[in-house]
Amino acid sequence: METHVKVVAILHLIFSGMMLLAGLIIATLVISGGLISGDKTAIAITSGVAFFFGILFVCLSVPAIVGAIGTLKLKNWGRILLIIVGILNLPGFPVGTALGGYTLWVLFQKETESLFSGKAGD
Repeated sequence: METHVKVVAILHLIFSGMMLLAGLIIATLVISGGLISGDKTAIAITSGVAFFFGILFVCLSVPAIVGAIGTLKLKNWGRILLIIVGILNLPGFPVGTALGGYTLWVLFQKETESLFSGKAGD
């Protein structure tokens, strides 16, 4: 089961990294659209929208990255954080649903819980 725990953590690192990259690309494209227009109102609106999406993607990605790092180090708080992230991923069909389901299946196994039991106070 230790291999599954590592796979889950690495998948969350990859998925979250891709989400951060996608957020950066979306924010850049939205701001560029406003800048290309040259209209001050359009620039203000697109900058606000890009800022919103940038913050949204960071808020969705950073907890998964932190939880994945903690899980790789077999810290119980990392496991708990990835369980929460896994639940939040479930509505994101199809990739989020698959990742969330796999995360929950792996992290709720008795064998997995015993891996983290010695690290509960960390």
